[in-house]
Amino acid sequence: MYMLIPIDEWFLWLDKATANDRAYALAMMFSYASESEASPEMLRLLDGYWCDEVRDALSCRFHSYSWTGTGIPLYKNRIAICKDFVSRLTNLEAKEWFKKDIHHWENEIEKELLHNAHEKAIYD
Repeated sequence: MYMLIPIDEWFLWLDKATANDRAYALAMMFSYASESEASPEMLRLLDGYWCDEVRDALSCRFHSYSWTGTGIPLYKNRIAICKDFVSRLTNLEAKEWFKKDIHHWENEIEKELLHNAHEKAIYD
């Protein structure tokens, strides 16, 4: 629904902020990706307005999920999104956050593979 207002207007609104609450709001509202590509709006927000509030909002959205079955496809998708952000961002702090997140998702895949092997050993 945020697309009803032109993106440039959102950033003008953000530029008038005296705190990071508006940046947080946009980080919660903007789509962060389509398929495994970073969204242009989120890239612009992260490059120009990276702060604790934006990082927290993105982390909340990126790390809140539920599923049934294996999580490996989700983790691989998150890795692909993170890699796209790393390749396209200019903000070094934001890039580092995504690099750390890639490591996090890789660890989640390793844990899932170990869990699956354990389950197979018990129940097969």
